[in-house]
Parts: sequence; structure tokens; C-alpha cells
Amino acid sequence: MRARLRPCSASGKAQPSIRSSIDAHYLIVTPDISIDTKWAYLQYKNNLDNCSSPTKFSDSFRGKSINLDTLKFFENDFESVVFPTYPEIGAIKHKLIALGAKFAS
Repeated sequence: MRARLRPCSASGKAQPSIRSSIDAHYLIVTPDISIDTKWAYLQYKNNLDNCSSPTKFSDSFRGKSINLDTLKFFENDFESVVFPTYPEIGAIKHKLIALGAKFAS
């Protein structure tokens, strides 16, 4: 029997998930690359120090239906930290988009 998976989002530690109404197919890619979490967050924090008002993605769509075409205007903040050091991860994202993915992160 296959499990019925539903898209959702969460933030922080031990937070309840927020159900999403995104009706789409999903592909999870797990390359054999290990990124040190502490390093990534330190780099990300340095980037945040230059940001005046960060916006939470989940707040934009809470309780609303999401059109997949609008996702192209969003970016994972960790991409600016990870892609320069691990360009192969950026290459995977760009390949997925080139193959027709509506969104990759």
C-alpha cells in the first residue's frame, strides 16, 4: 500500500506542519553531497545582516491556493550561500528547470 503524501510546510523546531493546496507532481533529488549545517547558517546569517525586512514565504500563501507559475518569482535564500561553494547543486536546479520543472529549490 502506498502512503498518501500531501504537501505542507513548517518552520522552526517541532512546529506543526501547514497543509498546502499545491496540486502537483514532486521529484526529490538527493545528491551525494554533504553540506555542514552550521557553516550554511553562518553564511546565511551574514547575508541576512544586509537585509532590512525579510519576508516569510509561508506567510504569503497561508490559506490560499498557489499557482505554480508564481513560484518562479521565489528563491531559496540558501541558494546564494550554497551554489558558489557547491556549483553541482546549482547545476541540478538549472537542469530541472531546463527539463520543464515549474519550480526547483
